[in-house]
Amino acid sequence: MSITNLFAAEQPIIQRITDNVTGLTKVGSVSALAGFQELGLMLPGVFVMPADSVITGDPHDGGFQKESQFWLVSVLVEHQEDALGPDIDTTVKKAGEILAQTIRALVGWAPATGLQPFAYRGRPDPNYEPGYGEFPALFETGFIITGI
Repeated sequence: MSITNLFAAEQPIIQRITDNVTGLTKVGSVSALAGFQELGLMLPGVFVMPADSVITGDPHDGGFQKESQFWLVSVLVEHQEDALGPDIDTTVKKAGEILAQTIRALVGWAPATGLQPFAYRGRPDPNYEPGYGEFPALFETGFIITGI
């Protein structure tokens, strides 16, 4: 792959989620949250951010390397009243439904030519803030970097 943008997967991920996950108010880059005062206006939402990467391979003349690239996809939902009953929308239930749709939309899908299909790599701990809960999921893609 001729590298022109290490984070080229971001916009295709956002578009894929927009096209395949229902019931969202906002899908975008995590940078959309920076300094935003009225977060509730964007919920429920899914926000995408590049995460860690792992490089393998031999970079010598004629060699190649592989970058395994991880993407954090965070579902943010307003806190819902915690009540008992199978039909009650709790914070966790709402987030779980959105995460399930997101995982189905991304697993096995390649975001661009030269990028490997996405694999689901688990969920870091959720985070609760006043008014909302954040439920991240980790996905992996990768590409080959060739030298001279």
